Formats: sequence, structure tokens, C-alpha cells
Amino acid sequence: MGRQRVSPDASTEKTYDTFPMFRRTKAARAMAVSLCVCGVLVTLVGAALVRENTSRRFPFRSWSSVDAVIWPVTVISILLMLLSGTWLVFRLASNPTGWWVLVGGAISACWLAISYWPGPLSPWADELLPTISKAAIVMAVLPWPMGRLEARWARPFHRTVAAYVAIGCVSPFFEFHWPMWDTRHWRLPSAGGFVDGLLLESVTAVLLRGLAPAVFLAAVVRRQAMMPESIRASTRPAVFGAALLAGSELWVFLTDVD
Repeated sequence: MGRQRVSPDASTEKTYDTFPMFRRTKAARAMAVSLCVCGVLVTLVGAALVRENTSRRFPFRSWSSVDAVIWPVTVISILLMLLSGTWLVFRLASNPTGWWVLVGGAISACWLAISYWPGPLSPWADELLPTISKAAIVMAVLPWPMGRLEARWARPFHRTVAAYVAIGCVSPFFEFHWPMWDTRHWRLPSAGGFVDGLLLESVTAVLLRGLAPAVFLAAVVRRQAMMPESIRASTRPAVFGAALLAGSELWVFLTDVD
């Protein structure tokens, strides 16, 4: 009986045949790295645009010491989301948390660059992208560490996030917006007038920047308290992220900084 000849690539072929997710995992990791690299580059471009165009984007306002603190923190936060999201994609391939963090960072990078790029897309990015980015962060934080909620909570949670995105992306088209930039009058098209537009803006601010962050933070704390002690320590990063996101939203709401 002659020896059976084994191809040098037989083990690789067997791995692909036996574990069909292997090839998809490699593609997913490559996609995550590509998205991270593009996000980092866009973030750095956005940081330069913020420093260059703040006084042009907001007439009668110049670069201040508050900006010198807030914007570096914002840029660092976006970079951390991009890098940590990519790391989670590599570490937890079957957990969607990394993808939500990575997508949230990429959308935030686009918001930073486009909203401070002098062009008609600036008000669109400024009004619409933050809502989507924050929704992605919520999708990452609340279901942590399993990446998904229990069946009885999953549907209400997804519906609530969808309602948040819908309100945040539709309401700007009925609010009143002041023109942006110093030489042009780009603004988001709106069907609302001055009085009713400002009234709707106040109502949506209460819902999205007042009520929603408080409910979100309470849900994260409550979920952590219900977890077994053995895995509760792993939820501390999620609680910290929730407190940071909710606290910043509440601060913007209470101080009326926009």
C-alpha cells in the first residue's frame, strides 16, 4: 500500500472547512482595522479643522481657554473609542460590543471633521451624527459584558434606542437654526418657524439631553446591581462609560451649551 500524499496546505484547508467562521473572522478583523485607521485619520483632520475654523463657524466667537480643554478631551475620547473598539473586535469576535464602540467612534470622527469643514454639509453633520453616535455607544454599554440583553429586555431596549434616534434625527428639521459660518448662511432646512421651532427644540432637549441620559444611567446601574458578584467587576468599565456619557449630556442640558 502506497503512502497517501498530503498537501502542504491540507491543514489550512481543513481549518477553513471545519470552521467556516475563521475566514469571516479574518475579514472582520481586517475591516475593523481599516475602519479604525480611517477613523484616526479623519479625527486628526477634524482636530485641525476645529482649531482653524471655530471662529469662522461661530461668528463673534473666538478660541477660548474652555475650548483648549474641551476639544482635546473630545479628540482623545474619539481616538479611545476607535482603538478600544478594534481591540474588542479582536478579543471578543462573537460579541458585538466592539463593533458598536468602533462604529460610534467612526461616526464621531465624521461629525468632528464634517461639521467643522466649511461647506453645506456642516449643519447636517452637526445636527444628525451625534445622535447616531450616542445611540451606538448605548448599544455597546448597556448589554455589556455579554453583548446582548435578556429576551424580555431586548425588544423594549431596541425600540427605545430606535425611538431616540428617530426623534434626534427628525426633530432638527422642525426646529429653528441660526445660520453657521461667517461668509455663508448654511443651515439645516427646517419646516418650523422661530417660535414653534424654539419650543420644539426645548422639548426635545428635555427628552434627549435630560430624561434619556438619566434613564440610561439608571438602567446601567440597575443592571450591574442585578449581576452576580463574579462578573460584576467586569461591568465597571460600562458603568464608567455610562456615567461619562450621561454626565456630559446632562451638563450640556443644564448649562445650555450647544
